[in-house]
Amino acid sequence: MQNKTKRKKSGSVKPDIPFISHVLLIASVLLVMTLPQTGSAAPRQSLAANELFIPFGTLHIEYEHTLPMPSTTLAISVWHEFKDVKARWISIKSLFYPGGLPLKGLGIGFSFGVIRGYGRSHENSHSSRDTLPTFGTVLNYNWLFGHKQRFLMGIGFNGRSSIGKIEDASPLKRFDGEGRLVFGIAF
Repeated sequence: MQNKTKRKKSGSVKPDIPFISHVLLIASVLLVMTLPQTGSAAPRQSLAANELFIPFGTLHIEYEHTLPMPSTTLAISVWHEFKDVKARWISIKSLFYPGGLPLKGLGIGFSFGVIRGYGRSHENSHSSRDTLPTFGTVLNYNWLFGHKQRFLMGIGFNGRSSIGKIEDASPLKRFDGEGRLVFGIAF
């Protein structure tokens, strides 16, 4: 018996990042809606994504968790470009909320991470890349809203500097940054 199923041509399979991120965000919202409510306790964690950048080829996700120290959180942020890739990075952020409520209002702090830049070498047609650690400052503002303040919207900026020597041919810049416009859940 012959197998008449058509097979795709060999090559890499690229995941549908916008679809996957939307499914994960919807599943997260549904999960938060079904979590048991524990009185009037403020949320202690958040998971947010920048949905507006996805059509332009960038996936930006943040996870933030409050620390035992008053008004302080620790966050992890991932920036993954999948169209016209220039850079990808991951950073850990420590934020202090002067208003006294972690995850809500103004948050200021610092970040430490790793960035990888991608570029084209002019001498040949091969891609060049470089990886360096980074250190920076963070300024965020979050709003919590909805039932039991379970939904989050945040804006902000993370300015950073690459630590180490940057060669002339490197695609990295000494100073870099990212804008933040995220929507997510708090739990």
